[in-house]
Amino acid sequence: MLITILRDTGATQSLILRSVLPFSERSFSGSNALVWGVKFALMHAVFLRSPLVTGTVKIATCSRLQVQGVALILCNDLAGKKVFPTPEVVDNPMPGSSPTVSVDGCPSLVFPFYAVTDRNMMTC
Repeated sequence: MLITILRDTGATQSLILRSVLPFSERSFSGSNALVWGVKFALMHAVFLRSPLVTGTVKIATCSRLQVQGVALILCNDLAGKKVFPTPEVVDNPMPGSSPTVSVDGCPSLVFPFYAVTDRNMMTC
């Protein structure tokens, strides 16, 4: 069965729609996952074949996902070691930024850090 997979490099728990496969007690892994906005999401064993992960994996099931048309969100628990940006060390990571100065007058070498996140919670 072909499904649409979204790779999310900023999340830790992979999720699959419950409606994609006939999940049962046989596929239940015996564990649950803690998912943001939910107490527990049932974990099931599935065989996944993708460019990043191939094999039997444990994945949390969810009744809906935030992205229409996506059946599986592939996160760092399964594919974290496959996609890693190459770190780049620069003197000024953002135009016009510079290291902050600490109380003793020495540069603290701390730069501002920005991340884009989705503030909408997902209900599983």
